[in-house]
Amino acid sequence: MIYRVDLTDEALGKIRDQARYIAEEAGEPVNAGRWLARVLESVDTLERWPRRCAVADEDAFFTIEIRKLNIDGFLLLFTVDDDAGVVTVLNARHGRQLPITPKKDDQ
Repeated sequence: MIYRVDLTDEALGKIRDQARYIAEEAGEPVNAGRWLARVLESVDTLERWPRRCAVADEDAFFTIEIRKLNIDGFLLLFTVDDDAGVVTVLNARHGRQLPITPKKDDQ
């Protein structure tokens, strides 16, 4: 099965923030571009094999299954809807950060 992969604004913002950090704060614009390319290539692999990825720590806090794709210690958090054939990348975080928990509105 081939899935459609959607990125939420939240996830896209976190990816952009990380690329900006690498480019500006770390002073590595070339590496930021390479990192961003790896992230986008990794997102594309979710079209075919999303369930190869482990269940994320966030899964314990939500009623839907949350999986994670690890790219150089940066985690993309996503769900898989087999019925609709859609993978939705919900959010992202560095692997050293604490898991993302629901906001009061999400509970």
